[in-house]
Amino acid sequence: MKVILGGNHFIDCLAILSYQGQAVLRIEREPLRIALSLPPDLPSASQQPALKQVSKEGYYALFAGEDQAIAIATLLAPDTVHLKLDLRPLGMNIYDDPAGLHIGNNLFSRNVIERAASAINLG
Repeated sequence: MKVILGGNHFIDCLAILSYQGQAVLRIEREPLRIALSLPPDLPSASQQPALKQVSKEGYYALFAGEDQAIAIATLLAPDTVHLKLDLRPLGMNIYDDPAGLHIGNNLFSRNVIERAASAINLG
């Protein structure tokens, strides 16, 4: 499966993001789902809003509270998912925009990562 995030292509990766070897963000295909496991030692971990899930055929979204979308996955083709991501409401400076995928002060754009256990390891 290919996941497109911030202009980057993650192909057959077990996890898009991990932290100290533990998967933080994974996309599951059958059914389409975003698996998000936040590190327990985040400074804002005690103040995390409840996550709301919305799922329809070919679409899956996670919201922080009632109205802040933090992750939206859309099935573009049987093996291709487009992902929008903004984890800032959860205390992680990770988001995408037209320039690419922002992680802290780093910008990832137009990369292709294939068959990685974890495409990006945060720590």
